[in-house]
Amino acid sequence: MELADRLSAIQEKAADPHGLSDAEAKELFISALYEGKTRGEAGRYAGRTSSWFRRRCNPEGSNYDPVFAERCERATAQNREQIVDDVFTAMVKAAKDGNVRAQEKVLAAFSEEFAFMRPQISQGDWNIDKLNVILPNVSTEVLLAMREELVKAQQAQLPVIDA
Repeated sequence: MELADRLSAIQEKAADPHGLSDAEAKELFISALYEGKTRGEAGRYAGRTSSWFRRRCNPEGSNYDPVFAERCERATAQNREQIVDDVFTAMVKAAKDGNVRAQEKVLAAFSEEFAFMRPQISQGDWNIDKLNVILPNVSTEVLLAMREELVKAQQAQLPVIDA
């Protein structure tokens, strides 16, 4: 009898972790996202896993909650912006504190003078051989025409410097 009581208590606790109802857990999760926590951190903070919340946001899932999904999408979008801002701030601070890799990243992103530090793909070197590997069914003539158009588009974006 004691074992059955213990099993029942465990099942109740699992169904209602931290004494929070599903609605309370959802509210706590949303507020944690707005505070800048990641989905995993917010899920733990609300006493559930992030996958528990993800299932409520999945339109094809049996636990789908459209109102919660929409609120979660808004909070997540704002949360992403906050996380990017926080990480960018930390990277600039690290650069100012002497982190050479952070300095390179900041200079490559914000200075045309240091654009050579950007990854090759973002610099627009459209090598025909590379394009041929990516697009094997496209003729060389078409690839050359595409390359010319890409180069023209990039040159149109460059500022004109009068000396």
